Amino acid sequence: MQTRYPALADDERITLSSPHWSIRAAKAGPGRHAIALYHRDEFVDVLVQTPIYQGMIRDAWHGTGPDGEPWTMAWGRLPAGAGTVDVEFTGRGRTSHRTEPSVLAEVFWFTEAPGRFHRVSASSGELRDVVRPG
Repeated sequence: MQTRYPALADDERITLSSPHWSIRAAKAGPGRHAIALYHRDEFVDVLVQTPIYQGMIRDAWHGTGPDGEPWTMAWGRLPAGAGTVDVEFTGRGRTSHRTEPSVLAEVFWFTEAPGRFHRVSASSGELRDVVRPG
């Protein structure tokens, strides 16, 4: 089931299933949302709402989940007018895992999957984006 979050207040954060990762509110210009991703309280990335299309997937990373097992996450921006994106994690040997990303402030999305995957693809209508997790 997809989770939808409103914009985060300055002191709010979302902790992912890997407890080392969190999403926090970031400062943006008037009328724009921004989020920052942290790993072990170290800044990793920031996404700012923009009218310029910059692709659906911002990035994807490998890590370990709370049980020490491999884990992969991805995040990005929704295309204008899209309510969500379809995300698929693909591994070696044609293993795959589809997820329903969580949506934040109707602008950003993030999702995670158990396992180590080597490709993440996102699609929405005619748009498609692919990255390799770092």
